[in-house]
Amino acid sequence: MNIDKAKSSLDKVLRVVSILAIVAILFAVWFSIQFAKSKTKKEFDQRQIYFNETYAYFNVNWANHDYWKNNKADEHIYECSSILNKEQVTYQLIVQLNKEQFNDQFNVKTKNTERPDLYEVVKYTTKQIATTNPSMPMYAVHQYFLNSNALVLHKYNYNGISENGNCSKSMFNTKSILTLNYDSYIDYEGIGKKVLPKDVLVADQLPYSLRALLFSDTLKVKMDILENQASPVVGDLRVYHAVVSVSASETNTWNVQVMLDKQKQNSYVFEKAYPNTLISMQTWDGNTMQIVK
Repeated sequence: MNIDKAKSSLDKVLRVVSILAIVAILFAVWFSIQFAKSKTKKEFDQRQIYFNETYAYFNVNWANHDYWKNNKADEHIYECSSILNKEQVTYQLIVQLNKEQFNDQFNVKTKNTERPDLYEVVKYTTKQIATTNPSMPMYAVHQYFLNSNALVLHKYNYNGISENGNCSKSMFNTKSILTLNYDSYIDYEGIGKKVLPKDVLVADQLPYSLRALLFSDTLKVKMDILENQASPVVGDLRVYHAVVSVSASETNTWNVQVMLDKQKQNSYVFEKAYPNTLISMQTWDGNTMQIVK
């Protein structure tokens, strides 16, 4: 009889312990989810204040617009030209703009949309689709910007193919500092890594990030801009202390001048209507873009 009572008491104890264990596991899961959410939110709130000297001139929430509802994308084709071996070559680019959900664990497009560490990015893709010169390097660039801050280039990928060899570059943003990893076929470059100064914009991102300017005829702002990286060479990685100014060139467009230094100036023309599509671009070294459709 005593044995049966002991067994009954033991069963009750085990049931209580089991219930407590389940509760503890559920609490641990809940706490982990809440911690992941708060960690992700805290990190991305902090990224809102990157570019302390600059972001006041930008609508950092530019991407939070009804235009992008229902997975809408923005896609255009441009007629372009560049100087290659002292000759002008023409080609076409397709430019795509769309949103994606990333997870904070791998910083890539997520498959599981129920994760607690999700965040939105704007994907800006530039792909060369045609050229009149077989020696012109073919390339594609994928840039990912934080949905919550149009200035923050979160990730960057370049892949270029030329008759001499291939080149790849990637960048990742950590606390507003970009780390560039590259694999170049150019002698004295090869495979390597460089860490860029804090709060530097890449020239490649300007056709996107400049859309978020708080456009006005009197706007003028200083920016540190890394030279164009959509190139099969790494180069000097020169950073310009640039001055950006805006004027209303026509009724429906804004003209943005980027003065890299006294001898080098780039110009961009954007539509006034959202999403402020790039109409044309002309750089100091002979690169041009003109929208076709």
